[in-house]
Amino acid sequence: GKYCTIHHNVTILQDVDIGNNVLIFPGVVIGTDGFGYEKGEDGSYVKFPHIGKVVIEDNVEIGANTVIDRGSLCETRICKSVKIDNLVHIAHNVAIGENSLVIANAMIGGGTKVGPGSWIGPSANLLDRINVGANSFVGMGVSVIKSLSEGEKYTLWHFFKLFVEKCLKSIR
Repeated sequence: GKYCTIHHNVTILQDVDIGNNVLIFPGVVIGTDGFGYEKGEDGSYVKFPHIGKVVIEDNVEIGANTVIDRGSLCETRICKSVKIDNLVHIAHNVAIGENSLVIANAMIGGGTKVGPGSWIGPSANLLDRINVGANSFVGMGVSVIKSLSEGEKYTLWHFFKLFVEKCLKSIR
């Protein structure tokens, strides 16, 4: 796109579309294969092909040493005005809605959809194939193991409460 700034040591692989006014800091890797394997008949793992692409829309900022995997069969999409901090991993087939923030060291698992206006805290981990509703808040250091509704807050307290409830159910 026009008016992009791509700093040194950035690797942009095949099938990556970058919009206008995108800022990419040093050490970013965009378009790598995701970590996708299937068990073969003999029990060994066989690499699942990643033939999708990455789409980065306008006014996106990508922090240093972030990795964005390309889609396996479809696309990984970073919508307009998303801001991604340093050391973030965005797996294959992820979609991050516009005006969202993804803070340092977060990991968003394959196939996860993050709604617009969401805040993903530092060191948060989002499980594969979940949906995070629009304007949601994911706190620092939590592991999101279920989909979140629009505007839902999910902090370490919410995670701990859910964990304790599951433990109590298994005891009863």
